[in-house]
Amino acid sequence: MRDAVRHQIWYAAIIRGGEGRHVALSLATNPILDEQRQLSVSWVADSLRMMVQYIEQRLLPQGHGAGKLAAQYRRELDRAGQVLGELRGWLQHGERET
Repeated sequence: MRDAVRHQIWYAAIIRGGEGRHVALSLATNPILDEQRQLSVSWVADSLRMMVQYIEQRLLPQGHGAGKLAAQYRRELDRAGQVLGELRGWLQHGERET
């Protein structure tokens, strides 16, 4: 989604954001995750939902290459990527606390 936002390809950003949200929602139900990590993943899903709605309502009508994603959502997108990256590393390296 980040690349689509950077290049202002709003339709692709909507699709990628929706796909990312579905992945985050399914990951949030993973029984291996502790409560804090489940909340982090749920936050990512909510943030993606809000970004997609913002793009659909404000940027898509302007057309490809027009408008910019609000700074608040760009920061949230970066933070969401960071959260998911940390979680991916945690899952891959088996650093689970028992």
